[in-house]
Amino acid sequence: MGEDGTCVLRYAELHVIDATGWEVPSFLSFDGDKVTIVVDDRGALYPLVVDPLVTSPSWTAESNESRGWFGCSVGTAGDVNGDGYSDVIVGAEGYDNGQNDEGRVFVFHGSAGGLALNPAWTAESNQAKAYFGHTVGTAGDVNGDGYSDVIVGADGYTHYETEEGAAFVYHGSAAGLAPSPDWTAEGNQAGAWFGCSVGTAGDVNGDGYSDVIVGSEGHDNGQTDEGRAYVYHGSASGLASGAAWIGEEDQAKSYYATSVATAGDVNGDGFSDVFVGADGYTNDETEEGRAFVYHGSASGLGANPAWTVESNKESAWLGCSGGTAGDVNGDGYSDVFVGAFGYSNGQTEEGRAFVYHGSAQGLEVNPGWVAESNQANSWFGSSGGAAGDVNGDGYSDVFVGADGYSNGQTEEGAAFVYYGSVVGVVPNPAWMDESNQAGAGFGCAGGTAGDVNGDGYADVIVGADGYANGQNQEGRAFVYHGSADGTTGTEGGIAVPDAQSLISRVAPNPFGTTIQLTYTLPGRGHVRLAVFNAAGQEVAVLNVGDEEAGPHTVDWNGRGARGTRLPSGVYFVQLRFKDHMEARKIVLTR
Repeated sequence: MGEDGTCVLRYAELHVIDATGWEVPSFLSFDGDKVTIVVDDRGALYPLVVDPLVTSPSWTAESNESRGWFGCSVGTAGDVNGDGYSDVIVGAEGYDNGQNDEGRVFVFHGSAGGLALNPAWTAESNQAKAYFGHTVGTAGDVNGDGYSDVIVGADGYTHYETEEGAAFVYHGSAAGLAPSPDWTAEGNQAGAWFGCSVGTAGDVNGDGYSDVIVGSEGHDNGQTDEGRAYVYHGSASGLASGAAWIGEEDQAKSYYATSVATAGDVNGDGFSDVFVGADGYTNDETEEGRAFVYHGSASGLGANPAWTVESNKESAWLGCSGGTAGDVNGDGYSDVFVGAFGYSNGQTEEGRAFVYHGSAQGLEVNPGWVAESNQANSWFGSSGGAAGDVNGDGYSDVFVGADGYSNGQTEEGAAFVYYGSVVGVVPNPAWMDESNQAGAGFGCAGGTAGDVNGDGYADVIVGADGYANGQNQEGRAFVYHGSADGTTGTEGGIAVPDAQSLISRVAPNPFGTTIQLTYTLPGRGHVRLAVFNAAGQEVAVLNVGDEEAGPHTVDWNGRGARGTRLPSGVYFVQLRFKDHMEARKIVLTR
């Protein structure tokens, strides 16, 4: 506490994790105004990561309008203006500006100093009850111009059919996003709620252009509210007007496509795969929920799912959230996150989250990681997915939101980040934060923000659509910067770095146009810097030859050895220097 009684430093429980992901005994020692972290490292495998204690956000923004629900959807926008910094996108589905609940979407540009205070771009639906911005996200680069594009869902949108819903894509450029949508699609059925979920599908057919996926959970085609998902392919001219792939489940009230997203490349064949959640699905248990993954190929997505999973728990609503988790164990295959916010296991609706590992055969049948909140009605897993690599250790980390979490304030909400490691996601959260305001719903949405300040570490964005600060339920979004010690606020954290690491900067990561790699050599020697895809195939050589001691910087434009544009996905940059070898995971988004 400060002299005036204000809180100077706020921290959660101390955790220290070794290279295998297991917790190392540790405690805080206080001597007057001095705080010491004591770690018992006997038997631990270095490097050790000491939980960053500070939970202050590096950036926040609000709607400044009552019931705007700013932060109902949040995410990375990719790099929409090609300046090398990731940008973020925030939805405010209840925003009014001439029409009640028309909704508005905001994009904030990144920079060396982090996110700008004011939005660089906004858009609205200009239609009452459209709920424009109910879902938002990066679309990748659908027209291959080197700039990231964004996608927006408005599930209440009405054209010829009431609440048919619509989705909109806006192209990026050197000046940022276009003022008007470059592509629009609608549900064409009353109450279809097309656009209830939207996102990049990655590049499902390997043509070098990003594709998008749109959910329509209320669609009827023989069964009421069975739901449907659509994938649209990208091209040099942008997205196709018609869907290249349609999926549905043929079960009433299954709400198939409640959540949709890229799954990454779970089987390492070079084609992106997609995730679809159906949280109302019933098999042996009512509303247990089901998740589906469809594999990509040269001809696009397969007609039938390559993988499915259920919760086997009544009213668990598995599939309420899901998508790629990145590569949490560094084996070169993308892994998948699945949320089940209604899951009960000792506490009613505490929620549960799962990560399933990828392999050459696809996703494994059993989860590689499971976590719960152990608090009734916290809805752990209501949002979640990839956090990026927030501590730069080469493993993807996982974000989980629990918007009903209470800790002093009822339903204030909480967000958690779990580190990846050589054995997968670690058992305990490395970072968490809360809103400290009743009913804020912190964690209703969240995940990776990309790298908004270009320091080579992934950042995290969290939405709290019920947050009030002058206006009731105006909503707020929060961004926390990554660092060598994990996701921290402006105060930084503490870590024991790996002394063997020569690569010091990989930014921006994910990237859409150009990524910059910086490494420092301890002496003169032979260097080879190359890029490999998730299947372990070398796709580009960036540098080879003898080099002097000191720092060196190399740029890569996402092209292969023959200058061909490589598809979106997970890649690895490998540095060899004398007997030393290290690799960093990088993500290309188009």
